[in-house]
Amino acid sequence: MILKSLEKEIIQGGMGVGVSNYKLAKEVSKLGQLGIVSGVALEAVMTRRLQNGDPTGEVRSALKQFYDEYFSEWIIDTYFIPGGKKPNVKYKRTPFPKFKLNKDNSLSLTDEKLTKLIVAANFVEVYLAKRGHDNPVGINYLYKVRYAMMPAMFGAMLAGANALLIGAGFAKEIPDALTAISENNKATLPIPIVGDKDQKLLFDPGKLFRNKNLRRPAFIGILSNHMGLRALPNADAYVFEGPTAGGHNAPARSKLLNALGEPEYGIKDDMDYGLLKMLLEQNAEKFGSIQPYWFAGGYAGRLREAQEHGAVGVQVGTPFAFSQESGIDPTLKLKILKQIMDGGTVFTSPDASSSGFPFKLFQSQDTLTNPDLYNKRKRVCDLGYLIELYDRKGATRCPSENISSYIKKGGFEKDTINKVCLCNGLPATVGLGSPGEMPIVTAGSDLSLVKILVTKYGLNYSAKNVIDYILAKE
Repeated sequence: MILKSLEKEIIQGGMGVGVSNYKLAKEVSKLGQLGIVSGVALEAVMTRRLQNGDPTGEVRSALKQFYDEYFSEWIIDTYFIPGGKKPNVKYKRTPFPKFKLNKDNSLSLTDEKLTKLIVAANFVEVYLAKRGHDNPVGINYLYKVRYAMMPAMFGAMLAGANALLIGAGFAKEIPDALTAISENNKATLPIPIVGDKDQKLLFDPGKLFRNKNLRRPAFIGILSNHMGLRALPNADAYVFEGPTAGGHNAPARSKLLNALGEPEYGIKDDMDYGLLKMLLEQNAEKFGSIQPYWFAGGYAGRLREAQEHGAVGVQVGTPFAFSQESGIDPTLKLKILKQIMDGGTVFTSPDASSSGFPFKLFQSQDTLTNPDLYNKRKRVCDLGYLIELYDRKGATRCPSENISSYIKKGGFEKDTINKVCLCNGLPATVGLGSPGEMPIVTAGSDLSLVKILVTKYGLNYSAKNVIDYILAKE
């Protein structure tokens, strides 16, 4: 079961690509709450920081602590640019994910360098978030980015991650995979094949590094409401995240759209606190005690209410996303904060994400929500985090790629409409986009606490300001 040391009143959300960076997570953890790093696309984040010159030297110093010193040297030799690359020069990309079919008909990543880059990048981010203090740190993953999940978890474990938070799918296979990886045994996860049954994805940590003393982190499953417990009964703990939360949301039970064109969430999507208690008590008969849980999505100012419903506390994202420690590019952050204060809004797009989940978009002329900027961008899939597999040999495609290419691979044009390349847009949000790539900003629907914090502390408010306000409010 989850360690008592993780039962903090505030979990800081693991947001975007590099928004919840090691600096933010470290600060939150040092302040006595649970800091979380985003585990999405960390190999791109790490290698692009190196190409920007790694001015503080922190990435290189973390790599020197990685178990494979020769591979660390290869990473630095391949990607580090003293003084940083020129602004008009494209970033050198990490290998695009490709798959090989094993003798047992499972799939695994073809490129060992990509596998090791994923391991190393997750190690680096968690190591830096934990360095200099003894408080717990977690890492957040999207279950949709399945191909990177197991090597990412392995890297996080090597750095001593205390908790893994996983959303965007019912990750019921994660506990067994975590246990296997922690014991250096082969692990598998199901990977979806479009129009076919799932296939097994194989990862063997023993081929990379043998260590029988890896600590298994707690698994905190992210669900939309009480109903998810039936599909994911075996997590160590839960975050119940409502549809007002930023980033990816669970699909609405209704297939209808509201007058604004957003998914129409209704009573069936709401939390039933009584049923939640009953389901957790049923789980307790198997697990020995009630699994701890937190509420998220508009709960930043409702800590005591959450606790009255039995929660340990709340997960908070958006207010931390715009704090001074977050990874959002400072110039863009200032623009967005001013737009929020002037009445800026968030739109829940049913189409934007190639994951198939609704995705929150802050509406700004400075981002890809500007139709002119969106239409100007050439459609290309060159990073591959949200790819889908469409045959059992591991062939891939993405609804955000060139439309004719997607159709040639058996896709339907209707599935490409309004798709946004999150894989390129989100890195641009944190200043790691290639030349010409425009940012995309996600935030929760409720921006009221951000406005309060700016009014009270100014446009450069801190993570400490967020924590102090939440804890003192009631």
